[in-house]
Amino acid sequence: MAFYPTTKIRSYRTAAEILELIEAFEHCLLPLSAWTNETYLTLAFWYLYLNSLPEAERLMSASLARYNFENGLNPNPFERFEKTEISALLGAINDFIKLYKSEKSFVVLANLILTRFTDQNLRLKNYRRAQVFFPQAVVKPIIAKESR
Repeated sequence: MAFYPTTKIRSYRTAAEILELIEAFEHCLLPLSAWTNETYLTLAFWYLYLNSLPEAERLMSASLARYNFENGLNPNPFERFEKTEISALLGAINDFIKLYKSEKSFVVLANLILTRFTDQNLRLKNYRRAQVFFPQAVVKPIIAKESR
């Protein structure tokens, strides 16, 4: 049975589950019903785990365009999002991976990414409004100061 994430956050049990999802996506065989925020985060994790941030962004953009084209969707996958918003999310995931890659297994790290980044309002919690919504913004996370 194929494993595809649903609207509920699920945990991957094996690397094979993640690889099955990636292969289905890259071969444009992933059902549209399985194209969720969780799937997007898994793809981001995969590309960032194996590549530098700029290379992961390039590969992800090309793969998303191909998948969308093959499924009759808008071939520009990022059209409805500000580039700074996507870069901010991928940058945050990349930083998270760097922080934990040496301590956590591939599967555990994938599950942590899903848990940490599935929140649809995450971008508004961690980035100033101007940094998220204006393309000329330099995106840097807000670092909360500890109350003394």
